[in-house]
Amino acid sequence: MNCLNEQQLMELLYREGDPENLKKYKKHLSECGKCTEEFLELVEVREYLKGIGEEKQLPIVIVMDRKKEKKIFSRLMLAAASLIFAFSLIFTVYQSHKIQQAEKRIAQTSKQLQKEIEEVSYKTEKTARDNYLLIMGLKNYIDTAIVNRQNTRRASYDKF
Repeated sequence: MNCLNEQQLMELLYREGDPENLKKYKKHLSECGKCTEEFLELVEVREYLKGIGEEKQLPIVIVMDRKKEKKIFSRLMLAAASLIFAFSLIFTVYQSHKIQQAEKRIAQTSKQLQKEIEEVSYKTEKTARDNYLLIMGLKNYIDTAIVNRQNTRRASYDKF
């Protein structure tokens, strides 16, 4: 429906005219803010004119049906909150999965490093043992040579 003209607003203000038309006008007022403002201005003027000569003016109470706007707004807010919740839930699950994968990689790397440390430790111990046996063999060789020959190598052995 198009916006109400002045004549239609006056019919609604004074409740004159066809009842079917008045119902259409009221319905249009509940949906159209511009027409509602014009109608409220007319109501104020009428009440002001009625109140001339009277000392006390009564306030005008107009109840407008805005349930549709509230429902739409609340539905939009509910949808936005649901989307935010779903996004945060998905993001949390994604991050948890990434953390678990990182923990697995760290555990594997730690095991590999532990094995390498054990291998190096074993090689170090083996090398130290081999060096000790070599030195002991040289000592025994020199001792045997000294006992058998009693030569000038004894001075070198004492220094050694």
